[in-house]
Amino acid sequence: MLSRLAFRAFLTWTLFASIGGVLLRRAVGRKAHPNWSLPYEVAVQVVKRFMANGFSELSLGRPASEDAVPRNPVTASRVKLGTQLVGSRLAEVHSPVGAPEGAATFLYWHGGGYVSCSPRTHRELLSAIAHVSRTRVIAPSYPMAPTSPYPAAVDTAVECYRALLKSGVSPDRLIVGGDSAGGGLALAMLLKLREAGDPMPCATVLLSPWVDLEATGASVLANAQYDYLTPQLLAAGSRWYAGDESLRNPFISPIHADLRGLPTTLVLTGGLELFKSENDAFVQKLNEAGVPVVHEVAEHAVHVNALLTIVSSEARAAIRRVGGFVREQVSMARSELLSSAPPAADALVAGSAINGNP
Repeated sequence: MLSRLAFRAFLTWTLFASIGGVLLRRAVGRKAHPNWSLPYEVAVQVVKRFMANGFSELSLGRPASEDAVPRNPVTASRVKLGTQLVGSRLAEVHSPVGAPEGAATFLYWHGGGYVSCSPRTHRELLSAIAHVSRTRVIAPSYPMAPTSPYPAAVDTAVECYRALLKSGVSPDRLIVGGDSAGGGLALAMLLKLREAGDPMPCATVLLSPWVDLEATGASVLANAQYDYLTPQLLAAGSRWYAGDESLRNPFISPIHADLRGLPTTLVLTGGLELFKSENDAFVQKLNEAGVPVVHEVAEHAVHVNALLTIVSSEARAAIRRVGGFVREQVSMARSELLSSAPPAADALVAGSAINGNP
């Protein structure tokens, strides 16, 4: 793992190398995509270089970087960052300034191909989600491949979910989700919980979820010229994560699962990302299973576009969409709870709201 100083030096080199490469290509008429701005194209190249370096480190038997990516000052002023234990795992907690006591909870699993990144690398994204959704976003760490292949991450996710319920978090005030591999992990967790008869959360949010580790979708090759992910990275990550298990195991590739009974789901996908085809197919399966689902595609965006808010208005719109969806689902779940409660309980809940504990 890179030292903090080496990590900052690497990021600086990556930024300037990406700027130089993009400017050179544009100078000879090789703009990556006609609808991309210069900052967006540079950002995609920065992430691509960062990920390639991480997988190179893993191939050499060294852990990929999990160093913190700093939040921007505006976000940091709006959302408090802390830590807590969730079950046996340390989690980062993003709490909106001024949020009411008892705000809803969002259990979030970070992406990184099951082999890299951490809650620390996703701080800006998670704080932004906390701010717009007015929820407490909890992002636990989880064991990663190749050191800890499947099912370590799924078992940890289930443990953390149950620990939150045991701590007093109500399922109707709980949202789960994640990006990329974290989206796949959230789904695998839900499938395990459903199988065991645990209560489901009120909603799921999936940002470019990795649901097919066989990478059979046509967009894996068709969009390789645009996305910062590459087919080679997918192949390596899936091999390290699955180990000796079949890639068609529904807890590894949820696209092969029986999806009935899952919560209302929001899926955000980039139109130019490798996972476009598998996300389309997965949403179709959710519809066929009777799961209420909203699928929104940012036509000119790459994988987990919401990470690129500093250079993309579409990315900022994606964050706002997540916030609106979460607030709506929490409100609906609360309304259903109130309408189904007996009069005494109904009055108790209403009195709690009056006293500032919604």
